[in-house]
Amino acid sequence: VTGVQTCALPIYAPTIVVADTTSSGTLTEGTTPLETSGTIVFADVDLNNSPTASLASAATQISATTSDGSSLPLTADQRSALENAFVISPDTNNSNTGSINWTYSLSESDLDFLAEGETIQATFNIDISDGSAGNNASAAQTVTISIDGTNDAPVISAITSPARTENAALFSLNLLDTASDVDTTNSLSIVQI
Repeated sequence: VTGVQTCALPIYAPTIVVADTTSSGTLTEGTTPLETSGTIVFADVDLNNSPTASLASAATQISATTSDGSSLPLTADQRSALENAFVISPDTNNSNTGSINWTYSLSESDLDFLAEGETIQATFNIDISDGSAGNNASAAQTVTISIDGTNDAPVISAITSPARTENAALFSLNLLDTASDVDTTNSLSIVQI
């Protein structure tokens, strides 16, 4: 009796080595450098696999809140800067085991709008795929970045009054006409003259 017996071998997805993985980072506006980084460590029992990583951009979430916990609206440019600050890169020695390095880096000007007590939470999802033909198994890791705002001082430039003669009529000046504050939710007022 002769015959051929076939059996399906199980496909094992890569696994995240949680104990060695950095899944969060924090930044405070005004610190230098405005950067945090970490590593996602993975292992795949299939020795011939060489897992690769990709950022699941559609799953990226950016939220901002004011000091009282209400939602802080973000402009398209602000949201874009916060999303594009996250970068991943594989370790050059990766095989069926290895690591993916992540970095989150911003410029101070990207956060100037954020006032003291306001926070941003940015969540990124990284997919680690084993690349096996036809049965692409994968694992996912979430990285969360928390950003705290600080109080930026208002700026004022000199006010020039029009030329007046001694007996001219009274006139008024708005002393806040040339004042500004990059913290967009702050309200300026005069406390002393």
